[in-house]
Amino acid sequence: MKRVFFALMLALAPSLPAADETPAQNPVWMMVAFEVASYDTWRAAFDSDLSLRRDAGELSFEINRFPRFPNQIIAIFKWDSAERAQAFISDPALHASMKAGGVVSKPTITFHEEP
Repeated sequence: MKRVFFALMLALAPSLPAADETPAQNPVWMMVAFEVASYDTWRAAFDSDLSLRRDAGELSFEINRFPRFPNQIIAIFKWDSAERAQAFISDPALHASMKAGGVVSKPTITFHEEP
C-alpha cells in the first residue's frame, strides 16, 4: 500500500525544471488610477493596445470605474514580472498612446505581490 501511495505521489507531483531552465519570475499585480476625458475614447485606444500589452508580459486586466465619476479609472493588471511591467510603463510609446487616448491626469501606479 505504501508503494502505491508513493508512486501516485510521484506521478502527481509537479515536475521540476531541468537544470538548464530558468525558473519563472513571480507574477505581480499593478494598479493604475487615473482620469480620462472620455471613457469611450480611452477604452477604444486601450483595447487596441491589447496585443502590445500581452507581448510585453500582461497576463490579465480588469477595468473599474466609479458610478458617479465614470471618467475616473482604476485599472488592475496581472503582469508576468515586475521588471517587465516597469519596462512597459517606462516606454515612451505608452505615454503617447495614453495621451492620444485622452488620459488627463498623471497616473498613480502601485505594485502588489501575490501572497
